[in-house]
Amino acid sequence: MKKLLFLVLDGLGDRPVFEGKTPLEAANTPNMDELAKEGMTGRMYIVGKNIAPESDVALFCLFGYDPFKYYTGRGPIEAYGVGIETRFGELALRGNLASVDKNWNVLSVRVRVSDEEGKEFVKALENIEIDGAKFVIKHTRGYRFVIKFRAKRNLSAKITNVHPGYMRLGIDIPIAAPLRNWKVKEAVPLANSKGVVLAARIVNEFVRKSYEVLSRHKLNKRRKVKANIALLRDAGNKLPDLPKLSEKYGRIWAAITDRPVEVGFFRLIGMDIIEPPRDFKSMADKINESLDYYDGVYAYIKEPDSFSHRGDWEGKKEVLEKIDEELIGNLRRDVLIVITGDHSTPCQEKVHTDDPVPILIYGAGKDEVQRFGESYIGKLGVFNAVELMDKLEEMSHAHSHHTRRK
Repeated sequence: MKKLLFLVLDGLGDRPVFEGKTPLEAANTPNMDELAKEGMTGRMYIVGKNIAPESDVALFCLFGYDPFKYYTGRGPIEAYGVGIETRFGELALRGNLASVDKNWNVLSVRVRVSDEEGKEFVKALENIEIDGAKFVIKHTRGYRFVIKFRAKRNLSAKITNVHPGYMRLGIDIPIAAPLRNWKVKEAVPLANSKGVVLAARIVNEFVRKSYEVLSRHKLNKRRKVKANIALLRDAGNKLPDLPKLSEKYGRIWAAITDRPVEVGFFRLIGMDIIEPPRDFKSMADKINESLDYYDGVYAYIKEPDSFSHRGDWEGKKEVLEKIDEELIGNLRRDVLIVITGDHSTPCQEKVHTDDPVPILIYGAGKDEVQRFGESYIGKLGVFNAVELMDKLEEMSHAHSHHTRRK
């Protein structure tokens, strides 16, 4: 069994913006191109056509867990990642500090605040009182937080999102919404039971009161873009029951990430969590070191997605070049290497789309492709992400001899 490195570049997939080239294709990436020349390339739908995935659903698919079978909402997973466990009947949601005008037209769904500012805003929300419910709330990073409600009656997760950027596919899978004149929505019950109606009422009351509290917060007096409302999304009233990854594939994994939703998911499937370093070269060193002790290592890089959401294709191109030089260029080569994205975030759209992501696998054979990018589809072809882990395990066992460590 060959060791496996799974490197995810958040929001990697894009569309042509540089004279017919995507940011990845326009970037100078000699190290990824070298891996492409000696490896295999293709494109991968994360969930499927016409489904623009969120990052949590992407994790299920990338690691071989069918979200239509296992998914129970992002809220409980993200809360679990920061030490808040959701018991059945409690309701956990992901929250954003956002900005709206007086008519609740959305000015920004993710206000750029420091961790210190984010903590202060979220602390103010702790003082909200909700009729018939209690809650715990915790700031995670920047504009992000998680919240869990508890009431005398079991709460149902069958409600729509307040956050206008995310819809639901039926009542199960969240999908990204097109970026068009967003306005804050009320949570709407998707069933007529008392637990559903109560959940929607509690969420709506919290959002209304968050606007009252944050609008008069002292930090907003000096801010041009005010963090004046809490947008909630992706409710869940229980944690998913997931088989351990080691039981499925007989491989001991570690994940290098501090992203709460990933920490929660990977803990649920039995992976060890390693604190990530803050620069790309140190990330390469941490990956190489971790592969001495683990059969599989997952590593997450956020930066490409951040530039995509801002519509900054020049910035995305430049950060991909930096990742290639400082991270990819310093990785060991005696393992099976996978480089891909968890979804596409085209810079023109500034939101997740259903576009398939480029994928590169090195260390298990080669094709004729000479570069890594969305336009270069080699031997891997086009497939769905839920198939990936089985493919990797088959390749790992078929190419179990070790080559030179770089």
